[in-house]
Amino acid sequence: MSTPMFVKNTRIQKAVTLINNLDSSKFPLLLTRILQKIHLKKNPRGSHPCKNPEKEPLKPMESAFLHLK
Repeated sequence: MSTPMFVKNTRIQKAVTLINNLDSSKFPLLLTRILQKIHLKKNPRGSHPCKNPEKEPLKPMESAFLHLK
């Protein structure tokens, strides 16, 4: 059996409760806001959460996301 990606804890439970209680029309706004802020979070490996080989496949998605703004 594989290791779980998410472990149930208080912070996850609070986040799930918040999202479940959110008006469904506002969920896309919340998700957009989270995605816009992810790059601002400092990472122990440096400024980017992905290693260099992982960045290349993500470039088309990043470009597509920028056009959504």
